[in-house]
Amino acid sequence: GSVRILGTPPLPYLSGFPETNVRLYAVDPDSGRRGVVFRSLEAARLLPVLAARERAVNELFAAMFPEAASRSFSVGNAAGWHAGRAAADLAVLDTRRAVDAGNR
Repeated sequence: GSVRILGTPPLPYLSGFPETNVRLYAVDPDSGRRGVVFRSLEAARLLPVLAARERAVNELFAAMFPEAASRSFSVGNAAGWHAGRAAADLAVLDTRRAVDAGNR
């Protein structure tokens, strides 16, 4: 494997490692659309594998939930951080009944 950032030389720790990956190539019979699925990635360095896995998960999520909105916020103080964490803890992310903050 070789990892580079926009035309720079290969990065020392992230490049020059043995790598094996298994890919499945497919063609949709209805639309003729072509695609590739990475079934596995074996490498001697953990960081490139994690980066590839994150990308695969993000792409699959986008394909499965095209109307989902991705939002990101910056927190400039501890009070905002704690308020955000408390709100996230109360968020309902599935179809089970909502969590009642008073009955935790």
